[in-house]
Amino acid sequence: MSVFSIDAHDGGSIEHALLSLDVQEKLVQIAAYRALNKTARWLKTQTIRHISGETGLTQKLIRKRMHMLHANRRNLRAMLTSRNQHIPASELGRMRESGKGARAGKFYFEGGFVGHMPSTGKTSIYRRKQKARLPIRELGFYYGGFTSRAWEDASKGDEVMQRFGRFFEHELNFISRKHN
Repeated sequence: MSVFSIDAHDGGSIEHALLSLDVQEKLVQIAAYRALNKTARWLKTQTIRHISGETGLTQKLIRKRMHMLHANRRNLRAMLTSRNQHIPASELGRMRESGKGARAGKFYFEGGFVGHMPSTGKTSIYRRKQKARLPIRELGFYYGGFTSRAWEDASKGDEVMQRFGRFFEHELNFISRKHN
């Protein structure tokens, strides 16, 4: 499982905005958690695009496996988690068997075969673990390393905190106009 969190206290945007505007603390908290959630949604989109570009997977398959824990007024932290980073071959595309292996979408699995598992009722691509008929294991694509690399690239640059600052100022201006 990969986790990336954005904390409102990491950058100096909140303190800078408080000095320039005379706003209630409650409104600042509201603006902060809204800005955090928007930043996390933006980062989720960028991560999904990055992983999709590197792996050739569709964005839909990655999006289903990535979750966001939203920030609120009491907890000014938004988290992105990516669990179950193994995508079974049955979800990668149409499965076809060839002489030396099987293919699902663009992905080729050497030594694999398309089979129907009677116990689960699932059709997928399997490979034998030994020469014997059983045991077999289901094949798929694991994209875990790409997720952590995408989050490292995002956290190296200052772009996430710049984006948060921009969203925060926008939300603070919106809330202050609304309550005045």
